[in-house]
Amino acid sequence: MYQEPEPMKNDLGRDSVANRPLLSIIITSYTTERLKDVFELLDSIKNQTYKNIEVVFVAERSKELYEKVREYGEKIGLLMFNALFNYGEPGLSQARNLGIKHANGQIIAFADDDVILTHNWAEELIATFNKNNDIVGVTGHALPLWEDYSLKWLPKELHWLISCTTWFDAPDLCEVRNVWGHNMAFRREVFEICGLFPMNSGYHRGLMAEDLYFSMLIRTKTGKKLVFNPRVKVLHKVNAHRNLWFVVDRAHWIGYSRRMLVNIFSNADKSILHTEHDLLKRTLTSTVLCLFKNPAKCLRVLPILVLALSSLALGYFIPRR
Repeated sequence: MYQEPEPMKNDLGRDSVANRPLLSIIITSYTTERLKDVFELLDSIKNQTYKNIEVVFVAERSKELYEKVREYGEKIGLLMFNALFNYGEPGLSQARNLGIKHANGQIIAFADDDVILTHNWAEELIATFNKNNDIVGVTGHALPLWEDYSLKWLPKELHWLISCTTWFDAPDLCEVRNVWGHNMAFRREVFEICGLFPMNSGYHRGLMAEDLYFSMLIRTKTGKKLVFNPRVKVLHKVNAHRNLWFVVDRAHWIGYSRRMLVNIFSNADKSILHTEHDLLKRTLTSTVLCLFKNPAKCLRVLPILVLALSSLALGYFIPRR
């Protein structure tokens, strides 16, 4: 079970401008089905212990979504709130890029529209950047918030299938290969050096792993650090649509995105899939141990594990067009 870590010791108490930079949080959404989720996310931003926050919300496809979120942001009294509508080509990269162009913060963060920020998320995020100027990107946990319990029995090694990070068990601050898109932030200089999210990489259609591609671009172009802080936590809702078929489809696109990653960056980093190889070893080891300790549980996990790994392999070796 995940245990709440002790708060990070930080220098925010000094209240200097340098240590309390403006944080811009960019949220994108495209359907009124996520209205309740967006409202709850905005509430969690309103309740942050760190207050120097600007919110940039980008809606696309639905003007009703745009209007209702704009009204709600004003209703709850978000001091720096800007609602935009993407009139151009729809897509995750496009919407985020529009948000970046309108963001004023020295730190620019991104959160999925179905997460809730823990109350000290922003404070821990800023404290992480304040530790070292070589840190240009920060990510953190996305812990499952179960709204549907049909997959709650999944072992944590398989939580990547439901867009959660419980499988990554680093106990403290550490450097990582990539950030995770549902909970990530960058210094503004990253976009000045690397540009906006690429539109010609194959990732911009929202298929999978825009965060992974951009992370590799940052490391290649800046030579600086991306770090994980377990205290920079969001709760990621796991609802009924994250069912068996979602899991199979997600596994396929993860396989596809890793193939793209290898094709583009393997010359620069020969161990580029080290994280995936390590997780696969852990998963298979824990499954074998479970077979002896709790056969009934293991027999429940095995079918979805086989399906997921098969779909992952198909995506990697025979990508869909």
